Amino acid sequence: METGIKEARQIFPQLIKLAEQGETVVLTRHGRKVAKIVPYREARSGCLQARADLRSRIKASGEPLSKTIDAMREARR
Repeated sequence: METGIKEARQIFPQLIKLAEQGETVVLTRHGRKVAKIVPYREARSGCLQARADLRSRIKASGEPLSKTIDAMREARR
């Protein structure tokens, strides 16, 4: 589901119920995706995967953590 932030403020309890039921809700501002409300288990899984990805990048690069993070930030731009 996708909804604007203005509407989300008015229906926040319903959006939380959707997340509890396993639904992901994308929040938009002026048509641009800016945030997600996700079920807790999905969010935790995503964090664990991101952490594992970061560890493997650091290990593969052989660079210090700060340089690896800076490179990842640059790649997002």
